Amino acid sequence: MQSIKKLDFGKLESLWAPWAQSPSPQMAATGAPVAAAVKENYGWILHPWIDSIFVCGGLVWIFALLATNLVPGINHLDAKMLYSAFFFVFVVPHGMATILRVYDVPTTRKANGMKVALLAGGCLLLLIIGCLSAFWASMVARMALCFSFQHGLGQAYGIALIYCYKRKFYLTKWEKRIFSLVIQAGILHGVTTVLAQPHIRFAKMDLVPLFGFPSWINQICDITLVSAVLAFFIVLGRKFFVEKRLMPLPAILTIATGFLIYAILMPFAITLNAEGVSIPKAAQQAVGWLLVLYYLAHGLFHTPQYLVVTTAVQLKNRAWPESLPFSKIASQLFSPRAIKYYLTVYSIAWLYMCLSVPMGSLFNHIGLNQHPELWFLVFISCTNLHHYWTDSIIWRMKDKENLRLLIS
Repeated sequence: MQSIKKLDFGKLESLWAPWAQSPSPQMAATGAPVAAAVKENYGWILHPWIDSIFVCGGLVWIFALLATNLVPGINHLDAKMLYSAFFFVFVVPHGMATILRVYDVPTTRKANGMKVALLAGGCLLLLIIGCLSAFWASMVARMALCFSFQHGLGQAYGIALIYCYKRKFYLTKWEKRIFSLVIQAGILHGVTTVLAQPHIRFAKMDLVPLFGFPSWINQICDITLVSAVLAFFIVLGRKFFVEKRLMPLPAILTIATGFLIYAILMPFAITLNAEGVSIPKAAQQAVGWLLVLYYLAHGLFHTPQYLVVTTAVQLKNRAWPESLPFSKIASQLFSPRAIKYYLTVYSIAWLYMCLSVPMGSLFNHIGLNQHPELWFLVFISCTNLHHYWTDSIIWRMKDKENLRLLIS
């Protein structure tokens, strides 16, 4: 806590300053002082360092550059203890944070509590169906993989927009549509890769080959993705050269990292990790590194990002002082309210993991779960689907209360 308080926020902010603020068109027209507008909102979610590492993707890039040299044997995908610990520390808690967000906030509980409960019932039905055979398990797993692209890229897109709003970087209606098209094209690229690849190995289980999927659809989606990205580069170039405005660097890093994971690494790894793919011996180490990064990148980017945002929203929802100076915001992470929140999220995550064991035994007893790998595959897929669908319900940017909490 003391080290955070001693950080020189001004120096770090000055490094980002050329990228940080752009006046709104309304302000430019009225001649209102830009400096006054800059102080309306804090330009970060919690803190420059915290955001840079856990929200904008810094952890992924650090891992990509250093981890394979720092952690011996990390390329061995059978490192069960490493992945189990990683799963508990990063992946599971962020799903529990969603459940807590729904039922801990009275207005959210009233508006969405029943919907989320019904979704849980639907996912339980999917769990039962998935345990009936390897075919249905494969269908449920492919469904979860497809929705993971929408979930991950959609969150990156939303957080990039938050940084833009916070720093007064406004997109016109058509500019925002092009930005959205880039995201949708990235999602379609990932989904069609999952559908077009007949052999996929997921959670140590080979998925049953899917029906013949026309390869030309996948090729059209690839062309659309490249075209959308080029169009967005033109939009950003026009804003820089004509309007003299730069997209905030945190927003750029967030989208760039999201695309690295969901539009490049995941489709690439799904294809490489497929049954029957021949990999030259000279390239096996590099491919192994890519697969490890694929397995961990979601947790290194998406889940810490989600936990930072939900922590900020939880603290604001629970009497975040309106007059709190920007330099003191990060200190709220060590407040009793924040510590209580962390303990609650991780306690729920621990209960969730513990309950999955007797639940698997129960399914085995009634004849639904005959293979541990199949159970793990379907259980993870169904819980992820519940998280994806719940998240899409409660984090709508059109919701004025959400927007206030996220941008303030």
